[in-house]
Amino acid sequence: MPKALEYHANELKIQVILISMDIILGIDPGTRISGYGIIRAPRDPIDFGCIRPPPTLSLEYRYKILFDGLETLIERHCPTAIAVES
Repeated sequence: MPKALEYHANELKIQVILISMDIILGIDPGTRISGYGIIRAPRDPIDFGCIRPPPTLSLEYRYKILFDGLETLIERHCPTAIAVES
């Protein structure tokens, strides 16, 4: 049976329904450094790290590197949910 977890951040309440084998990709975006973490629900870490495009590249090339890096993570881990920090 799915389990509901509630998260409270900055007065924002988010309810997430998790199945025991859900894989969640969390992204902390940035054009210089984008962090990520991947967990198997509810809290088992699988992978984490940063994608760091060279700061000397133009913005469109940094976006391409970020896109390629996230695409690789998604293909490798097949997340069932993605959360992006705003």
